[in-house]
Amino acid sequence: MKVVVVSVSNMNQVIIPGRKPRYYNEISALSVIAGNSNVDPDQYETPPPGVQHVKVYAFCTETSTITGENDAEYDLTQYLKFRVFDGAPKINIGFLETYNALQWSDQVKPMHLGFEPSLLPAKTEELVNILENPILPVKACRIGGWKAGSSRKVFHTVLYVPKDLCRTAYCGYNINACFDFLKASSHHEVCFKSAYWGGPCAKDTGSALFCTFFDGGNVFAILTTSINCEMENLPCVYTTMNQVILQYKNVFGL
Repeated sequence: MKVVVVSVSNMNQVIIPGRKPRYYNEISALSVIAGNSNVDPDQYETPPPGVQHVKVYAFCTETSTITGENDAEYDLTQYLKFRVFDGAPKINIGFLETYNALQWSDQVKPMHLGFEPSLLPAKTEELVNILENPILPVKACRIGGWKAGSSRKVFHTVLYVPKDLCRTAYCGYNINACFDFLKASSHHEVCFKSAYWGGPCAKDTGSALFCTFFDGGNVFAILTTSINCEMENLPCVYTTMNQVILQYKNVFGL
């Protein structure tokens, strides 16, 4: 595996007038770390067993491929659709392409879909329609994140938020979010909110949302927009796996 899913808005650094344009954190300085329950295993004198580091070669979207050679030339705000917090995009999915592949191990394991990928569009649409029905029981999913302070892995239980309510919350936060966002007819974006105080943060974007009720238990979506760890009473926005896979195919020509 040489590709990691990330959120475009969390990768973008708004260019400040008068300063040298700079892409977030310099592509050539980025690494992907896997196989440990701590966000920074480098803090240990001896690396924990099973930790893997792979260097990032490029950040890829449908319109851009950004490497260490051209990262100063890009401002991803051109890719974004509206300005909720200088960063809610048309399709908030990008990919980090690494030089080397992560190796499957006891600490790094694949999570396969429980059905044929060709069935994903229909199953996604069916589930979103069910979740939008307010007479049905509330459905909860789980997502991993990093706990502030300890920087250790935690899991959030999140509940589905109907699109009208989610859109209203974002409109109240920023009027620009009312335009062309979370359309009822679209099954690419969905909203969930933590069942408890606080929720996933911006640093958790790219994490997989696992729902036991999605055809027996499958990854349903990827976290792509989170504002202030839900402290502003704003649900997190997720991009469904159907759209993630479609973007992956478009970006890499598959």
